Amino acid sequence: MYFSLIYCTLFGTFGTAEIVVIVILALLLFGGKKIPELMRGLGIGLKEFKKASNDNYENNNNDKLKSESETTLHNNDKLKSESETTLNNNDKLKSESETTLHNNDKLKSE
Repeated sequence: MYFSLIYCTLFGTFGTAEIVVIVILALLLFGGKKIPELMRGLGIGLKEFKKASNDNYENNNNDKLKSESETTLHNNDKLKSESETTLNNNDKLKSESETTLHNNDKLKSE
């Protein structure tokens, strides 16, 4: 509570008068010719920072998508292998059932 009271007193909201004083102090310190150069440099710096953060975000997303696609491919290969095994097992069962039917036919004929 005490801290927030001091903070509001020292760092209250800026009004029109405070902004005018800050602008006048900046003009006196840097001069009229230097301020546009400073602002241009500040703008370029912010532009580069945003570009770098966007590039980093895109790279992270690309890595994530690449990882997900590799996982999907791995799962597809796994499913393909399982389906091939199932088909082989079906072929074996079919062969065994045909053998059983053939043996049953032999037993009936005897």
